[in-house]
Amino acid sequence: MKKGTKIGIIIGASLLVIVIALVLTLSLITTKPLEALASYKNAIVYQNSSTNGYHIASDLAGKEDKDKKLKSLLKDCSYSVIQSIFSGRTDTNNVTYYEDGEEVKFTQTELTGSGTGLYSKYDTSLPKLKLVFGEVKTAKIGSKTYEFDTVELLIANTHGEIREITCVAWNSEVFDKQTEDTEFDGFTVFKIHANTTELYNFMMNVNN
Repeated sequence: MKKGTKIGIIIGASLLVIVIALVLTLSLITTKPLEALASYKNAIVYQNSSTNGYHIASDLAGKEDKDKKLKSLLKDCSYSVIQSIFSGRTDTNNVTYYEDGEEVKFTQTELTGSGTGLYSKYDTSLPKLKLVFGEVKTAKIGSKTYEFDTVELLIANTHGEIREITCVAWNSEVFDKQTEDTEFDGFTVFKIHANTTELYNFMMNVNN
């Protein structure tokens, strides 16, 4: 074997080792967009807009296992850097909804009154998860930091892929001081990237 051929094989093998090492490293680096939400006090699962909410909490009799499972799913709802590259979802920034050039925001009635929250504007066939916290917290949802005590998410079956899900988070203490005609900050609808197939399956079978 010629010397030049040997050098080419060595270089090729070295590059292959580097690529494999890089892929393995990127596979180990994960993003957990919903991890901060696992500290909720109460959770309500709606399988679609026409169903009544299924309440989950650690202090509700017979709901302890559901509570542990939901918290585990929120903590473990993750994806690796290599998955995001292969799926074309490398941009992890939260995306705000706009309509006619304006940020989409909710009134008090839509969020906390007789309205149906995210269902009032978005897909009413998707299961919705409403999480209520014992106190106002500051934490990341996706890649941005919010101050909130309540969060709503529309959970799609992403079929094991990384896709956008719709969310809204608000601080009730601040929100209660607003009126329906008042412009307020911080309660806009936004999208984050997540793989929510397991969470979706849990919500659709929560009554079983």
